[in-house]
Amino acid sequence: YLMSEFYSPEHSAGVRWDDPFFNIKWPLEPSVISEKDKNWPLWKGNQNSIKFAK
Repeated sequence: YLMSEFYSPEHSAGVRWDDPFFNIKWPLEPSVISEKDKNWPLWKGNQNSIKFAK
């Protein structure tokens, strides 16, 4: 995880580990994925909802 400030749950955001937009070819299938990580939205259509620190 990457956090640019102190952890604040109401400001957390992310994308799915298996999002087809990124087309990542993982070398191994994950053995455990948290419910939180399974339920992140797909990037396409949600990319403007994520704010990056400057």
